[in-house]
Parts: sequence; structure tokens; C-alpha cells
Amino acid sequence: MSIFYLVDQEIRDTTRFFQWKREFDSLLVNKSVPQFNSLRFINDHTEGMRKDRPTPFAHVADNDLAVGMFVEYLSKSSIWNESVIFILEDDAQNGPDHVDAHRSPVYVAGGLVNENLSIIHRTQHHQFYEQ
Repeated sequence: MSIFYLVDQEIRDTTRFFQWKREFDSLLVNKSVPQFNSLRFINDHTEGMRKDRPTPFAHVADNDLAVGMFVEYLSKSSIWNESVIFILEDDAQNGPDHVDAHRSPVYVAGGLVNENLSIIHRTQHHQFYEQ
């Protein structure tokens, strides 16, 4: 996508969704949606309890709503059956668990996803498992 907001927590993730939607719709009409798109919703990081800013709960709720709006909108598009969405928090946020301090859940959705899908992807810094 050609135009998108920079990393700025003063911009709501739902606003980012509507920017993506506008661009996606124009690409869909022209049958020019790229094979790979990356979309960032950043407000799961929150701004703490800064004066005159949304609370951490409000930031996370905005982030969750934007992710849900994105998945729902794409699921109703003509390219859903050719799509896969990987939703990943960019860091663990909540501290270490019993295995590793860097683990984060990955959610996979899309028309190509079914209950028998098995993914193992390894890179230098990341490893995805889904079964």
C-alpha cells in the first residue's frame, strides 16, 4: 500500500484500518492487490497513564477492534479464498512464561486456512508453530 500513517500512537488503530480499507478497495477495483501486504496496528503498546491520552484499556480495545474490523472486512472480500492473515504481537508484552520471555501467540486466519493446516516456519529470530 502506498500511503499509511507513521508509527504514531496518537492515531487510533481504527483510523489506520479505515485508511487501509480505502486503499484496499481502490486496489481491489483495479485488480491490483499485491500478493503480500503488511499492516501494523500499534496501539497494543499503550501510552501508560499519560494525561489527556486514552487509558491502556482504551488503547488495547481500539487495537482489538481494528484487528477484528480488518479480518471481517477481508473475509467478505473477493480475495478471501486466496488470503492468509498472520496476526502477531511484535513483542511478548506480558513478561516471561514457563518456556521463554519472547513467546507471543500467532493467530492465522484466511480462506486458505483449515483445521488441518500445519505451519512450522523458522527464521533467525522467529519460529512459528501452529497445528
